Amino acid sequence: MSNVTEPEVYLQRWFNNAKREEIKRDNLKDFIRWAFFNDNQTDGQTEEIEIYTAQMEKLLKRELPLGKGSAEHMGRKHETDDGEIGVIALEIMPVSSRITHPALSKDDMVSEIHSIVEHHRWGRFVLVSHSYGSIIATHIIKSPVTATLAGPLVFIDPICFLLHLPEVTYNFLVRKPVHANEHQLYYFASSDIGVADTLAKHFCWSESILWKKDLMIEEQGIWQSQRDTIVVLSGRDLIVDTQAVRKYLLNSLVSRKMVTNGEKALIGRPEAPNVQMRAGQWKPPRIEVIWYGMLDHAQVFDNQETRKPIVTAIKKYAAKYRVPRG
Repeated sequence: MSNVTEPEVYLQRWFNNAKREEIKRDNLKDFIRWAFFNDNQTDGQTEEIEIYTAQMEKLLKRELPLGKGSAEHMGRKHETDDGEIGVIALEIMPVSSRITHPALSKDDMVSEIHSIVEHHRWGRFVLVSHSYGSIIATHIIKSPVTATLAGPLVFIDPICFLLHLPEVTYNFLVRKPVHANEHQLYYFASSDIGVADTLAKHFCWSESILWKKDLMIEEQGIWQSQRDTIVVLSGRDLIVDTQAVRKYLLNSLVSRKMVTNGEKALIGRPEAPNVQMRAGQWKPPRIEVIWYGMLDHAQVFDNQETRKPIVTAIKKYAAKYRVPRG
């Protein structure tokens, strides 16, 4: 530790710029345990960790308060209080600007995802997807291996709905770019070797399309929503015909309109939900569409105000549908 010239700054930065009073003795021990022992402390190392803690206090020229404060060091595992890993984020390598293997088949992808979920002993989970990720979500929902594990669904800029229409394929593979956003899509996505190979050789629209019936079940002749579902659409999406998708999703007695009136806000600022229901003919709606009329594909992530309704919904679903690990 002789090369630590500013011990207070050293400690606070490792603890995400936490306040001094938030970093207590047990916090420092947790940090040492992670930094030097990879969180695999044995009984024989307890004394060694105590020595390192005392040396740090000597550098600080003060004793740290006993106990554990609210500070969290940068190496802390992403876990909730009950020990569960809160998020599993999948990187689909062939569409992530990587030089890698070809895209997995539908069945292989589902098998790999099922293995990950089983490894972490997860029960039902909230399935969140964006753009091409909605294709992976479709495979998860349709597969008998994983269908029962998929709980509430959040689709952001999905390409899986009405995939039989030519817009997605044409806009990605055929259209000659003219506008700036089209050149951006062409250069960073369509021309990427992995993306081009995936869409040209490993993409089957009939396997990847998602219909409303795939989200619902029929009871006594009435379609009931099988899962809570939120679909986020952008009115100026340069890939998807979102007007057609919105009309398709909302043309159902079990759909709820949660329309963000982007036409009246340059960044698609959310207004109050417009819920239209006919008394006596509706059961609790389970499909919501959030509409950002002035946004393009993926622009919903650019602004905290447009992200907030999505984050709020995911948190609500996660709290409501959490299933303990088996």
